[in-house]
Amino acid sequence: MSPKISVIMPMYNVEKYVGLAIQSLLNQTFTDFEAIFIDDCGPDNSLQIAKSFNDPRIKIIENEKNLGATGSRNRGLDIAEGDYIYFLDSDDVMVSTCLETLYNVAKSASDVEFVSTINSLHAIDSEFQSLDNVKCKVTKAGIMGNVSSDLKQRIWEEYANHKIHCAVWLSLFKRSLFNGETANIRFKDFAIADDDFFLFEVLCATSKIIKIDKPVYIYRPREGSITKSADINRIKRYLPAIASGAKFLEDKLLPITDDPLFVEQIKLKVVERLFNVFIMEYYTKDKFNTISALINAINDNSESNNAFLKTLITAFVKQNLNLRELAAENTRLKYTMKSIKENVNKMITF
Repeated sequence: MSPKISVIMPMYNVEKYVGLAIQSLLNQTFTDFEAIFIDDCGPDNSLQIAKSFNDPRIKIIENEKNLGATGSRNRGLDIAEGDYIYFLDSDDVMVSTCLETLYNVAKSASDVEFVSTINSLHAIDSEFQSLDNVKCKVTKAGIMGNVSSDLKQRIWEEYANHKIHCAVWLSLFKRSLFNGETANIRFKDFAIADDDFFLFEVLCATSKIIKIDKPVYIYRPREGSITKSADINRIKRYLPAIASGAKFLEDKLLPITDDPLFVEQIKLKVVERLFNVFIMEYYTKDKFNTISALINAINDNSESNNAFLKTLITAFVKQNLNLRELAAENTRLKYTMKSIKENVNKMITF
């Protein structure tokens, strides 16, 4: 008999954390699950730690080459047998009632395909060594309320305005979204924000959604994670990812909405959020050099959506008093700002 839930967890270079992640899964009050761990060719002992757990519900897949979290999650989806899918990150932990809470909500209404909580717990000490001494703060990541059955309203309210958190570990998904019954969604590799674009496709595929207000997951905000580390070389990799993400939204939305202005609004709203999270982390006290480096990185980027990125920098500069004052005194920055503004889409105003 197939399990009720398949829990998919990629592993790469997480030997300090993966043991507690696995323990938190095995400690679940809901027990009818399979655990699919995908080792992504990491250089440490994560695989050996996973193999040390003797539980018949565990399946360990060893990638022949590094696929990243995106490819590893997709491998898990390809072999999952559960009625529902849950994604666990190997450096975080689950609240003991996580699966029970999400599953009971999913089964409380007919045909629910997506259950998401707007709350998460963030560990105050990300280096905790035991599940018994975790200290957390509650972080609200969305807004409670009904999810619209209208596609455009749903995409705008829930996705563009971030009322449902993009992190897949806050949600339980019906496998019908991935096996062709409702849709055949897979993670796309954008280098950053894969969860964002995955969620976008889920919201395009279904309105059978329930949002709850119960924290089920403990996130470790570790130094060295994508959103906590940035240098200009990393930023240069992020910029084309954000630009290609905007193109992805356009390609997916235009055939089903036939509303170019709506598509432009969605693209700008989402890309602005990603830009602020992944790019402006690089924002430093040396504001002029930061903006100049970003402009140079954009000019080096061959993606067709550079105008979007320049639009976002313009918006940031316009809202930042110190930069405006600096621009008034600096001919090069003033010229840069003028050049950016000339590339702004005429439909977009600030």
